[in-house]
Amino acid sequence: MKLEDFFEKEEVYLEKVKEFSTFSVLIPLIDQIYHRSFRLKPIDESGLLIEQLLFLSHKCFLSASSLIGRGRPEDTSAITRRALEIAEFVLALNYDPENLARWISKERVDRWKARKRKVKPAPIKPNYKFPKGHQALEELRSFRGVYSDIGAHFSPEYFALQEWLKDENRVCLNYFTLNAWYLEVSVVTLADTHYLILKIFDECMNGALKDDEEWKRLHDNLFDRKGQLGNQLMEKRNWKNS
Repeated sequence: MKLEDFFEKEEVYLEKVKEFSTFSVLIPLIDQIYHRSFRLKPIDESGLLIEQLLFLSHKCFLSASSLIGRGRPEDTSAITRRALEIAEFVLALNYDPENLARWISKERVDRWKARKRKVKPAPIKPNYKFPKGHQALEELRSFRGVYSDIGAHFSPEYFALQEWLKDENRVCLNYFTLNAWYLEVSVVTLADTHYLILKIFDECMNGALKDDEEWKRLHDNLFDRKGQLGNQLMEKRNWKNS
């Protein structure tokens, strides 16, 4: 596929996918919740950083929505995994402010020095301290594992999601999914993920988001609508566009 054809096809897909009930209902609703969140200020001293992280999470959401709308849902995995990492960091900061220093660690600087010396950097994993038995954290890690397996890395699962066009003499890749059900499931999964992320932000802002009646109404509505649309998807069949 040529570059100009790729860009043209993206826009064709976007016009189609925007008409799906999952996309037309859930994506604007999540965007509305984020914008409502921006108006509500955190009430603790780490508020500025929390706001910055909220903006980054919203950026991840918009990028993933754009990719799903353009027929490439598997390419959202790395972006949405990053949004989950942001939420995990927010939770870590809320539990123990010293987790900020664990994130900005000397080992991270050492890795860049090693690269400059053309030496393989030592692996690094921030040793965050977290509350034990935290349900939202466990859900977050479960989502992160799914996104890692299906598309954030080159995995068998990622390879299996590709749609190959074959004949006797050659094989070609369809760069855009032909499966409408998969596109809609991806929207609902994105909604599930950001529902949880926003819930974590609310917790780490001491309930400042949920205390706002409009934010709570929108967030509760997201829970209801994603559930309804997800159930309806189970009754839909796969389709192929022309």
